[in-house]
Amino acid sequence: MSTEVRHGWLITVLATGQQYRYIPGESVIIGRTPLRPASLPDDNSKRLDIDDPQRSMSKRHLSLKVTETGVGIITDLNSTNGTYVVRDDGRLIKIPANKPLSLDQPDVKLQLGEVGVELKQFAIQEQRPVETPDLFGARPAQQQRNLNVDEIVDVREGEPTDAFSAGQVRQAVQSAQGVNFDPAAAQAQQVQQAAQAQQAQQAVNNLQAQPSQNAPAGSTGYEPGSVFDRLTRGQMSQKPAVEIDGMTSDEAKTTADQQRQYAMAQHHEFLPFLALNPYLYADLYQWLGSLGDPDIAQALSTNPGYKAFREARS
Repeated sequence: MSTEVRHGWLITVLATGQQYRYIPGESVIIGRTPLRPASLPDDNSKRLDIDDPQRSMSKRHLSLKVTETGVGIITDLNSTNGTYVVRDDGRLIKIPANKPLSLDQPDVKLQLGEVGVELKQFAIQEQRPVETPDLFGARPAQQQRNLNVDEIVDVREGEPTDAFSAGQVRQAVQSAQGVNFDPAAAQAQQVQQAAQAQQAQQAVNNLQAQPSQNAPAGSTGYEPGSVFDRLTRGQMSQKPAVEIDGMTSDEAKTTADQQRQYAMAQHHEFLPFLALNPYLYADLYQWLGSLGDPDIAQALSTNPGYKAFREARS
């Protein structure tokens, strides 16, 4: 086996420390998390949605393409506020819109509106089988018959041995350093999120076990025939109520992954369960609240994250 080293690119959101890796052959569209979930790009590009309450980023702000040889190519997609390269001395250099730019440095900081990101190249080691040459290939065809071991050794004796270079074996570059990310604050946030998740689960249990106080006798308080109505009546099993494309309603109630939330919001069946999630990004809370669906409204009314969102907007 031989070791081949290729390169991908790591994107770090400087304000949060969130990191995303892209390998050779992949492309990604970077932009603000949209209010209304939309379909993915038609060119098989991925989407990287960044929560931007100030709305300083465009929904399609910047693209990154990683070539098969590991070159990073960025293109400003005619964004409203532009894309700037941040120099080491703090100077900002605006890149022209709709013109691909190859990254000639392995570590580049960009400013997308009020959102700072870092693009850093990292190494990928791949093991490839070494093709074994034909021992009989050095002699003409008429001389390849009835060779014994000593004759084979004589044939191959003058050929050089493949040199093994230890420099070919390199460890993958570690996660980007120098990011404004406080580990202690991140740990405190995880503890807070765990407590909020426990509160959310308790709210879900209460929601499924208790009918609305204003519901008539025999009613569960939810839209007749809806998922919540059937759950409350015990007409559904304890397995996840909804499962689509590897995503489940149980995950919809607790995931803090904004890309996962975005994908789930494209399926109407997940919306009532997303409305129970205390970790949704602001635009998704706003969109769910505007739908006017009674089940979604009922779920939002028990959601501590939605309550905090409403208080912050008031």
